[in-house]
Amino acid sequence: MRRTAIAALVVATVTSGLAAPAQARPGPERTFDLQAHRGGLGLRVENTLASFGNALQLGVNTLELGVQITEDGQAVVTHDRKVSGAKCVDTAPVRPGDPEFPYVGRYVNTLTLAQVRTLDCGSRTLPDKPGQLAVAGARMPLLREVFDLIKRYRADDVTLNVETKVEAGAPTETAPREQFVQVTAREVRAGAARPGGRAQRPALTYHAGGALPAGRHRWQQSAGDPVLPPGGVG
Repeated sequence: MRRTAIAALVVATVTSGLAAPAQARPGPERTFDLQAHRGGLGLRVENTLASFGNALQLGVNTLELGVQITEDGQAVVTHDRKVSGAKCVDTAPVRPGDPEFPYVGRYVNTLTLAQVRTLDCGSRTLPDKPGQLAVAGARMPLLREVFDLIKRYRADDVTLNVETKVEAGAPTETAPREQFVQVTAREVRAGAARPGGRAQRPALTYHAGGALPAGRHRWQQSAGDPVLPPGGVG
């Protein structure tokens, strides 16, 4: 509910057409965290580099996003463990005669990064998001690409809220939870090592009973960042 309210606030602020008064800008002592849920899905197709870039231009404090792990161990940004036909469209197989094509409807953990990257996940808008703009041809981004985007915008004060989308009730439908910790921590360390600025400190969130409670200490030791309690993340 909290994040839904935050997303609604972002939409209301942008669509009102009213400039925020200068004195309303958050200062160094701010305690209110303005998050762009899935990159601000009320304004751009969710979890695309275009949606995250738009959120950065709006001046949010935090980018919220979900992560899945591909068959070949890559962290991609998506809310869904199964490729949704309401959000993504098949374009072509990664190679002629690929027996796994079409990829829509398959679980991300059963597809390679190359297969996932053939999907157009920006052309379809959601009927219940009337203000959502399409981003034709957008590919499912890698987590590292979001780090790079933040650095290009020089948004050093922006943080990441990274949700690991493990499904404990259906363990074959996502990568193992320990792999989520290892891969996500690797991406955080890689982001910190890239030139162009420091990596943003992410907070790792997880579903109750599902994602990473056993790995929370390993995450904190590996990435040096907080693990938030489960629930309230969508």
